[in-house]
Amino acid sequence: MEDTLDDFLQKYKGTFVFIKPGATEYLVQFKGVDDNRDLCFVSPKLGTVHIKFENAYEQICTRFPETGLYNVGDKSFSFFHRLPERQYKRCPHEQNSNIERIGDGAYHPVTYNTIEDCFFPTYPKNKAQAIIFVDIRGGTALNRSFGISISDTHDYDLWYLNNHIGYIKNDKVLVEYEPIRQEVIDYFGKELVWKS
Repeated sequence: MEDTLDDFLQKYKGTFVFIKPGATEYLVQFKGVDDNRDLCFVSPKLGTVHIKFENAYEQICTRFPETGLYNVGDKSFSFFHRLPERQYKRCPHEQNSNIERIGDGAYHPVTYNTIEDCFFPTYPKNKAQAIIFVDIRGGTALNRSFGISISDTHDYDLWYLNNHIGYIKNDKVLVEYEPIRQEVIDYFGKELVWKS
């Protein structure tokens, strides 16, 4: 059974989707329907794009960023996760996505820029760059699983997803949450030393 225009509006209005007008995909937000009953998508890169409803499912791609840590905005790093309570929307939307800033528990609004940071993540390439990010931002995601932030008692606080699990002091990784020890070893190595 095909969706009606009303079904499509209910599922996608306000969500962030990818459109593929050619060989390249672009992140856009679905805003609604224009006077010609064409679907309207907007993005800072493309402006407003109109797509015929009949062609919508051939030209849009739906997906969510993976649950994990991302360097969102210019402060610290954040934990993106999908909210299971609101699953009618088929793509990231303010009703079904949280972007929680690590350290202070504040939430980023679900906007084009914050979702773009999650879909196209950037992580420090090495230890030196990570330290610069922490100095500037207060913290950084090292990858989708681990992050570090400024610590009051050690060199850095260590995070696994949105859980504080230990510290880094004098390049030695101290794990306080034992159930995650193997993941920490997999990332930092058996010696639990943060190397360059």
